[in-house]
Amino acid sequence: MAVIKDKKCMIIGAAPLASGAVFEEFDPKEHYVICADAGYDTAVQYGVRPDLVIGDFDSAEMVLEELNDNARSLRLMSDLNRNLLLLNQLYWQAGRKNDAQRVLLEALQLANRTGFISHFVIEGEVMFGGTYTLDRRNARLSDLFKKAGGSTDQAYIKGARLMRKANEAEKTRMEAVLKMQREQQQKNLLQLAASSNNASAITQTAKDAQNADLLKFSVPEEYPVGIDLAEALKHPGSDADMILREGDRLIVPQYNGTVKINGSVMYANTVAYEKGKSIASYIDEAGGFASDANKSKAYIIYMNGKVAKVGHGAKAQPGCEIVVPSKMKRKMTVAETMSMGSSLSSIAAMIATIANLSK
Repeated sequence: MAVIKDKKCMIIGAAPLASGAVFEEFDPKEHYVICADAGYDTAVQYGVRPDLVIGDFDSAEMVLEELNDNARSLRLMSDLNRNLLLLNQLYWQAGRKNDAQRVLLEALQLANRTGFISHFVIEGEVMFGGTYTLDRRNARLSDLFKKAGGSTDQAYIKGARLMRKANEAEKTRMEAVLKMQREQQQKNLLQLAASSNNASAITQTAKDAQNADLLKFSVPEEYPVGIDLAEALKHPGSDADMILREGDRLIVPQYNGTVKINGSVMYANTVAYEKGKSIASYIDEAGGFASDANKSKAYIIYMNGKVAKVGHGAKAQPGCEIVVPSKMKRKMTVAETMSMGSSLSSIAAMIATIANLSK
């Protein structure tokens, strides 16, 4: 036993132990555990988790090389890939850069043939944000989170969201939804023109709106995927612990103690979140519904990318946004019609989400 700056340390050396009695007398969980060389094998034998491992790692190299031989003979490619990456780290720590480069090259060549390595990004309130490679297929949210060392004390885990790169099939689907939206918008404007005293103005506005907004809209390179990171970490491997896809980006935000109220309300507002407060109370803090509010279509956008309809048990959460859509008017003034152009861009911005929901 040793004491460093008033903190007790447990040092496990290479000499074998006759029994694990010492770990009953001195609980490893209450000490900073250091393993030297083969002391790591002793720790593993008695279920002790080391905080620091030191030595030349000769025994670890022998074990990994033996595992690699078995993996090659049994064609266990994922195991071989993982072991090569571990050897790379071992050689690099030992200063054997040529060996480290050799096994890393072998791992990359194997990954190129089998697709066992994928790249993911995690950013925000985590200990070590950045781009990570996970060396097995079906990597999950919890794997990436652990790879980054967990969260900081400022993290809001429930608000974590996932951004996913759109593949060609998804882009095609989003383009189809956008086309449908354009056609529906044109149909609505033509109906307004037929019932309005300002038909020519509405028709011109329709053309301008198409050229200025919808036609400028392009299918996004990535889109949000609703997740529940807290549930994923609580139950690793469950459905909530979503399988990741190449290029996924996990964002862990800071706690946001506000709620936004937007759309067809008297005064769009941002107010402090209060636990248990009703949706109606939040809308009241935005002056209540506007005259053209479509109350039955109100919905909530959560920080984690999920969306819920108001009135179906949905509750406000920190950082969420309550949106109240407007009803379509049968008759509009020229000024109101002109303002429609600016709203079309927000319609187009929802195309990616709509396409994602239509899977």
